[in-house]
Amino acid sequence: MNRCKGVPSLAAAVAAVSALGACAGQGEEPAASSDTVIGTATTALGAVLTGAKGHTLYMFSADTPTASNCNDGCADRWPPAKGAARYEGHETLPGKLGTLTRADGSTQITYQGHALYTYSKDSDPRDTKGENVQNQWHVVKTDTPPFTNSASDASTAPGEGAGGYAY
Repeated sequence: MNRCKGVPSLAAAVAAVSALGACAGQGEEPAASSDTVIGTATTALGAVLTGAKGHTLYMFSADTPTASNCNDGCADRWPPAKGAARYEGHETLPGKLGTLTRADGSTQITYQGHALYTYSKDSDPRDTKGENVQNQWHVVKTDTPPFTNSASDASTAPGEGAGGYAY
């Protein structure tokens, strides 16, 4: 006499769970990598570093080797290159990629000690519309020298204290 009428057998339950496990992940996108692909491109300004979707990378003269001074509204206009860098260029970079920790705790990519950003007004890869904006923003070239303390002693970005942003 079967006292468990209507209850599937243990073997049937194991088979059902195995079948579900075999289907797991089908039709799903692979997990996104936290790496930002860094490359190079030739522009009218020379060989520059590129980030997401091939967009030109910039540095901000008010930054220090250990801190980004482009936060809040500034970071909306100049999005930081975040995560870990993965270089996928055809030639060896003459400088070093690294990272720093931003005020919000996120990781920002650096090149030669300069924090890296894209520019929201660069609509196409290889655009360099951010070059020399307010004499504070500059494309990062492959031959950009290492950050030195004399490049900037500023502790905040010009215009940020009064609600304006350096852009």
